[in-house]
Amino acid sequence: MKRLGTKPLGLALVAAALFLGVSSRAFGYVISAYPDSLSMRAAIGTSTDAYIIISDGRDTTQNLTKGTVHVYLSGSSQFTMMTDSVLQFAGDSYIQVRYSPTDAYAATGEVQIVGDSNTVYVPLVGRPVSHYDAEITLSNYDSVHANQEDCQIFGIYNSNPDTIWVTQVILSDDPRPGTQWSLANMPTLPILIPGHASWSIGQLCAYMTSTDDSSLTGSIEIDYTYDTGTYSATAQLFAERSPLNSTCVTPTGSDYFPAPEGGGMTRTFTLTNTADSSVYLDSPQMAGEDSAQFTVNSPAFPLVLPKDSSVELSITFTAPSPSTKDNYYATFEAAVYGTSPDGVACNPLTVQLWGSVEIPVVDSITLDVPPGSSTLSITAHTTKSRHAIFIHNAGTDRLLIESLQIDDSSSYAYFGREGTDYIDAYDSLAPGATTGMNGPILLTLEAPDTGTYDINLTLNYVIQQARKQGTVPTSSSYTYAVVAHRLPPVSASVSDPGAPATTDFTLMPNPARDEVTIELPNNGTSTVEIYDVLGNLLLHRVAQGSFVWNGTSNNRAVANGTYIVCVGQGSHTSSQRLVIVR
Repeated sequence: MKRLGTKPLGLALVAAALFLGVSSRAFGYVISAYPDSLSMRAAIGTSTDAYIIISDGRDTTQNLTKGTVHVYLSGSSQFTMMTDSVLQFAGDSYIQVRYSPTDAYAATGEVQIVGDSNTVYVPLVGRPVSHYDAEITLSNYDSVHANQEDCQIFGIYNSNPDTIWVTQVILSDDPRPGTQWSLANMPTLPILIPGHASWSIGQLCAYMTSTDDSSLTGSIEIDYTYDTGTYSATAQLFAERSPLNSTCVTPTGSDYFPAPEGGGMTRTFTLTNTADSSVYLDSPQMAGEDSAQFTVNSPAFPLVLPKDSSVELSITFTAPSPSTKDNYYATFEAAVYGTSPDGVACNPLTVQLWGSVEIPVVDSITLDVPPGSSTLSITAHTTKSRHAIFIHNAGTDRLLIESLQIDDSSSYAYFGREGTDYIDAYDSLAPGATTGMNGPILLTLEAPDTGTYDINLTLNYVIQQARKQGTVPTSSSYTYAVVAHRLPPVSASVSDPGAPATTDFTLMPNPARDEVTIELPNNGTSTVEIYDVLGNLLLHRVAQGSFVWNGTSNNRAVANGTYIVCVGQGSHTSSQRLVIVR
């Protein structure tokens, strides 16, 4: 094998070749091997494999081109090379060596690895063994219930080529009173376990009382014979008691209370006695900074809850108007007197409560990429309003939408409910496609006064086209100027103070995907009309109580967008915006 010269001129040529990224040889780096020696053990008549990893000695594998490495095995015939003697080396590779002892004497050998720049030698040592220790296989005892015996199957793995005979199983118990290990469903000993086989023996049981320590230790020993010898194997035992159950009353029901500003929502929870006897509930209270928004309707406290019985807990959430935030949290608490199934005092009853103020989406805007118009507008009649944002690919290339951000530093506009001015809007859009499969991006406007507010939105995206290999796509962006109009409340436009109140109705849900329920006034027949933003009449109905619109017109589903719902009684009419998002 030709080696690099040691003269200064030869070193200069090599350095120049590396600097320019050019080499006259396919592989020119120093190679190394791991480990630098192999020690292998196996029983006579069996075999075991080990591996030698070849790597670039300078750890620059990503720059190496494919080269050739020659491998030679010498020494005892009990070693066999399982890979080819000529390897195509591309940064790293491996050599597989098998040791198959045929007698009771140690064997030696050597693997010689020849590269373009150096040769590596890996010594081999093989040692025969008379037998492998049997292994005891155990299950986990990490959650043992108090006063209940936990029994799980245990077994033995025989890694020897021939049969072993298990003659005895011995337990060393935890010395503490009331804690113990025991065996169950054990077969008659001795039992046979074939070579290279796992065998289930019986069950190992752990028992702990509620007054004992939380852990249990011990050991298990098996005695067995193999060939003409007698051996033993030992494993340590450990069990942990699950925390004592102090729950006596379990609540079930929804903790989510959605309500419009100034409206209310009532939820009912079922409280079930899971103790072994009656329990007594007293001292109910509402805790948390938002506790004033939640009210308990029933039952009357104190109360006695018999074993296996239930009672309904009714709670109402009232949303403030105007609301200073989107979400309100509180905890209902009550003292519980009694004894749990594990024999300890009952813990207090707690029910987590979450009230969400529904701010309706009043209109929507679409961000075209590229923009047909970079100036858009939204309108609101209330201090806090939500606006849906859709992104539409108006170009001819597929787009990867990355993010959307509010550029100004104002505090009156933010995304969603959490008050952030930057969101990941990750989506891949084909030409002509629009985001919104999982709902629109919500922009929240908090405009305390009537007037005009300017909001700058920057959309970041990547054009997905074919590129040369290795090039990195670059992000592009567009900035949109959004003009927000905060108008006076609708009720302020009523000029006749003696006129009857406008016709009140509700839309649920809003935004809607498929169906929307229109809850009508209860004092007579109402006329329901739905228009698109161009003023086209899509639906006309006369109804009482409530009416469900399935989002269609002339038996065809309407497109995503904003619609006007008008409800009239006599000469009085009210209207609301409805957003359809599919």
